[in-house]
Amino acid sequence: HYSVYRHIVHKEHKLCYITINNQQAILQSLYVKASSKNPLSVEYVELQGISVATNQPVTERVRK
Repeated sequence: HYSVYRHIVHKEHKLCYITINNQQAILQSLYVKASSKNPLSVEYVELQGISVATNQPVTERVRK
């Protein structure tokens, strides 16, 4: 289950807090890979961010 915890404004920048690999993280990027056979179908979504607890990069690839 992937849910956004909160959306806040920090020094003119919006931050999105989300769970990535079971860690609360600040979302940096979201990549959607479309299917080569059907461009309206999604193969996977890749979430990249910075862990709030460790300040280290975290990545997770989500498939159906």
